[in-house]
Amino acid sequence: MLPQDSRACHGYVNGIVLKLLKWSILMLNKMCIWQAVLNNYSIGDIASINPISNSRNSLFNIITNNKCFIARVSRIENKDNISHILPLQEYLFYKCAPVSRPMRRLDGGYITYVSNANNLYYLSVEDFILGKIPSVNINDFFIAGAYLALFHEISNSYPNYSDIPHSNLDVLLFQPTTYITDRVSSELAQQVDNLCQQLGQILDSLKEQVSFGICHGDSHHYNMHLSNDKIVFFDLEDVKLSWRVYDIATMIWGTFGQGGNGYIWNAVIQGYNSVSLISDYEAQIIKYFVAIRQIWWLGLHACRWGDWIIHKDEDEFFQRGVELFFYICREGCGIAV
Repeated sequence: MLPQDSRACHGYVNGIVLKLLKWSILMLNKMCIWQAVLNNYSIGDIASINPISNSRNSLFNIITNNKCFIARVSRIENKDNISHILPLQEYLFYKCAPVSRPMRRLDGGYITYVSNANNLYYLSVEDFILGKIPSVNINDFFIAGAYLALFHEISNSYPNYSDIPHSNLDVLLFQPTTYITDRVSSELAQQVDNLCQQLGQILDSLKEQVSFGICHGDSHHYNMHLSNDKIVFFDLEDVKLSWRVYDIATMIWGTFGQGGNGYIWNAVIQGYNSVSLISDYEAQIIKYFVAIRQIWWLGLHACRWGDWIIHKDEDEFFQRGVELFFYICREGCGIAV
């Protein structure tokens, strides 16, 4: 029954219109993607396309007559980030590295352009990876550490190393710091900046002694699936040439607030060492990269505030994030806060 009050009726109609607009935009997105995939990829007859997440990228699950795929739709300004990744990802897949397979277009390329509401996006398609997100326990994280080492080992043979951008202290630490300090009080900003300068000085003196190579760049456990004691990584958009221990640190960092503890963190390192040994020295400095990971993550949210569903209370978000950074520096790294 329609509401009788005129204001309520007006609100009711506006609500219906808003829902229809949202529905039409969603359907337009789906239809654009459906048509783009159908015209450019040979993946079989499409039965359905459904949205599954919307954060840095919009992800859609594509179900065909005999298989599942993921369509990744991203802002056009991110194109340079992905153009070097897909050839690497395909190379790694065919070298039996633990990654999902990107699908080539009919013309041999990887990226398709789609437009919606006068905005231009790029689309890529890859295999859907069966399995589950690893549980935060010793067994699953030992396996995750081992497969991370395998990813690193196989990527060493990639012939086009020069195509992969570098991720140095500016990218991981100093640039994110500038984004964060604009979001917090001047007092907190000064503390964050001081700690980041100390971290930078420590790592600048140590970085030459740490293994450097192709890294996943975002290797927390939500970017992998576990099935039959095997890990497969996806979401490779942050692949860079960087310090390998940063990937290990990211895997450890991802367990904060998820039940992670020293036994699980050691399991990551032990799993990694079962495939490719890291030195005792490298193991000792992982803690600094855990702190850097927290800063990078906060910087990402600072420069993209409003893009994610968790972006609700800005003050609380950055206050808690900075407090965790302080805790890591103080308790993990032994740096006075």
